[in-house]
Amino acid sequence: MQSETMSQGLSVRVIDRLFARFAAMYGDAAMRRMWGQQQPDAVKGIWCDSLGRYSVEQILAGLRHLEESGVTFPPSLPEFVALCRRKPAPVIAMHQPLALPAPRTDGELAAAREKVERLVATVGREQHRDPLEWAHRVVKRYEGGDKVVAHCSYTIACAALQEAGREVAA
Repeated sequence: MQSETMSQGLSVRVIDRLFARFAAMYGDAAMRRMWGQQQPDAVKGIWCDSLGRYSVEQILAGLRHLEESGVTFPPSLPEFVALCRRKPAPVIAMHQPLALPAPRTDGELAAAREKVERLVATVGREQHRDPLEWAHRVVKRYEGGDKVVAHCSYTIACAALQEAGREVAA
């Protein structure tokens, strides 16, 4: 009976862990008083068959209900099945929903509009940089005798300017 076979989706290992938890919660003396005359494998087999229709999550919820109950003696199978069937306690949110923003006054709305209009006007007046400015700088430095600029960089810069239809000027 101690094999790893499944009983309607529930393994014996889950039942072994459940009984180990019972032993840790209630002690060996209480476990012997509860099931002392029975063969442990037979008891676990019956529990496995009966709890096989419950998910591991439901069994864990039953165990949590048992821990919260304060009972000082291991449960019988019907008692534990009833705990597995209980609905889990609702989870209380640990956060508060965000409050809606306060309505804006006409003065605040006018000030915000003015700020947006200033930003739009400023962005529209800015000078746009030439995207090929880098190529002009490389050509100028190379043709000016700068030994740091590699010939391949000069060739790439000239090709970029020619492709854009620009004149390669020193």
